[in-house]
Amino acid sequence: MKPCFAGPYTGHDKGGVEGRGKGIRWQHLVPIPRGPELDSVSRTLLQRLDERFDPHAFDRELARMIVKPAKPYRAAKVQPGAVSRCALVEAEGALYSV
Repeated sequence: MKPCFAGPYTGHDKGGVEGRGKGIRWQHLVPIPRGPELDSVSRTLLQRLDERFDPHAFDRELARMIVKPAKPYRAAKVQPGAVSRCALVEAEGALYSV
């Protein structure tokens, strides 16, 4: 099984996380919860979330996790390059300000 997260040249990881946050917001915060005081609104929201909680979800995910590698992965690539007069560096066809 090959990991499919944090892949190079892919920019869709962040969108999935933000999409999940948007889903939670729509499920629990639309319409805007109202109550006599903030504590009662908070208790109601927590109760709703607890009702949806699956205590066995983590156990199912744990069984599917990949084994941690023995050697840490260094997420860096050393690539020499020249800096232009405008403080720009080119790397793999893209310009970066330094």
